[in-house]
Amino acid sequence: MEKQMDYKRDFTGEAGCFAIRQKSIMFGVLLIAFGVFWLLKQLELLDPTIEKAVFSWQALVIGFGLIGIAGGKARIVGWMLVLVGSVFMLGRLEVLPADLSRIVLPVIVIAAGILTMVGAGSRIRKQWRVSGSDADSFDELTIFGGSERIISSPGFKGGEVVTIFGGTIIDLSQCQLAPGKHTIEMVTVFGGVTLIVPPDWHVRTEVVNVMGGFSDKRNLANLDPEKVLIVEGVAVFGGGEIKS
Repeated sequence: MEKQMDYKRDFTGEAGCFAIRQKSIMFGVLLIAFGVFWLLKQLELLDPTIEKAVFSWQALVIGFGLIGIAGGKARIVGWMLVLVGSVFMLGRLEVLPADLSRIVLPVIVIAAGILTMVGAGSRIRKQWRVSGSDADSFDELTIFGGSERIISSPGFKGGEVVTIFGGTIIDLSQCQLAPGKHTIEMVTVFGGVTLIVPPDWHVRTEVVNVMGGFSDKRNLANLDPEKVLIVEGVAVFGGGEIKS
């Protein structure tokens, strides 16, 4: 009964509705802005520099980040997306040196330090203390190390994983999906994430790869269309895989 009440509060309560509303507003604002820039481009009134910035994969990554920040739940992932997109955007506009390999590494290290100062440190300590959980969601951060989280929830709802210079294994093979939409927000920078899921889960990957990759290594012949898990985020100089 308690889990049912928590689920209802998370997805239909005031906080859940506010988060959905904020994401919808941000998405609408970004859509309008894109439409305006597109119209100016068609009328040949758009500055070439702005056109180069707006119509790029870097702008798309930043847009995903802003939506994540607006929703509240995925703020860490959102800020990481904005940071990564902004760094590569500055390189595209030649504000930063063309050889981004010399500056990306220091920027990511600085980002890791900022995350630690705003509270990421407590998550790092937690990941080494807990190897198993029956929680309905997870929030995992790994920096300069490795971690493995085994979850056995009868009503899994999603989670968030950030891996920077490390490796993370999320084992969901003992989980069942709760009703509704389920999303795992993922950011991996110079690292890797492995998701272990039941063989009949349909996993939709919506990961932006920047010199990295994320793939499904399973046999996809016997997937259940009613069991859908969405994995979205970004992989920069890293990646991951889905296994059963």
